[in-house]
Order: sequence, then structure tokens, then C-alpha cells
Amino acid sequence: MAAADKTPFALLLQRASQGDREASARMLPMVYDSLKTSARRQMRVCGRETLLDTTGLVHEAWVGLMDRNNNAVEWQDRAHFLRYSARTMRNVLIDQLRAASAEKRGGQMIRVELDGNEPELQLNADSMLALDQALERLADISSRLVEVVELRFFAGLDVDETARVMDIAPRTVVREWRKARLLLKEMMHEPPD
Repeated sequence: MAAADKTPFALLLQRASQGDREASARMLPMVYDSLKTSARRQMRVCGRETLLDTTGLVHEAWVGLMDRNNNAVEWQDRAHFLRYSARTMRNVLIDQLRAASAEKRGGQMIRVELDGNEPELQLNADSMLALDQALERLADISSRLVEVVELRFFAGLDVDETARVMDIAPRTVVREWRKARLLLKEMMHEPPD
């Protein structure tokens, strides 16, 4: 690889959000490790219910993130980009799980625990879809709560990392994480409206 790229990430991000493919290509190595970590985390949660591997998930998400026809997002900074990429990966996985669920209905549900520790659980397609539906309902209450769940549960960030990305106090992250877990638990045990 060539010498380290001296272009500020924010400038590349701005150019990439305007459709500059060269900026996108230069930006990828700067965030690839973070994207792989997030993908690895999300793949552990989904288990073997999807045909993608970690690298495939990163690449599918990257294509979605850089596709100007489907994406009119203007990223504000690296943190905003990483939050959006975690959500994009979740959406890619949900689409894969919906397709798998349509092919094979049923299967045993696995209980979803959103505890304060980094969860090491695997969900079947139905459980993951139920969590996704609960997150959609939670978004009607608070987009910030959903963001905390995406960063803590899906991206695997700890309290301090989540606080930095969201630019809020760590104690606020803890409070919002607790609130989100309680609401999701209720929503996953009651039928949608």
C-alpha cells in the first residue's frame, strides 16, 4: 500500500457523500477495521442464519453506503458515518434474514437478552426480525434510544465509546441503555399494533 493518506477524513467523507468515488476508495482503508469489528459483532448476533460472512457484510454495507442513487446522506463526521454504517449492516442482515425466514418458516425462538455486558448470543431469523420490529417501534418513541442500542448491541461499543460517538455523557448512555432494554423487552413480548 502507498504511504499513509494525509487527506483529512472529514474532507474525504464530504466528497464521498457527494458521489466522489476516488474519495470513497481513499476513505475505505481508514474505516475498514472499524467496519470489520462492527460486522463481526453483528454476525455473531445473527449466527449462521445468513449467507454472508464478515467480509461480505462489510462489502454489502459499503456498496449501500456509497451508492448515491439510494443514499442522500451527508455525513457530518466519522462518528456519524460509523453510526450509519452499523445501521446499514443491520439492514443488510435483516434483509437476508427476511429472505431466509420466508424460505423456512418456524424454528425455535431464542430469547434475546440485552444485558449490560457484551452479549455472546445467537439469534435465529425470527428472533432477529422480532428485535428489528421492536427497534422500529422504539424509534417512534426515541431515535436516541435506538442509536444507543445500535452502537452498544450491534456495533459492540462500550459505554465510553458510545458516549464519544454520540457526544453525550457516559452516565446518559447507561441511563438510555437501561431504558431501551426495558422498552424492547416489553415490545418483544407484546404483539405489534
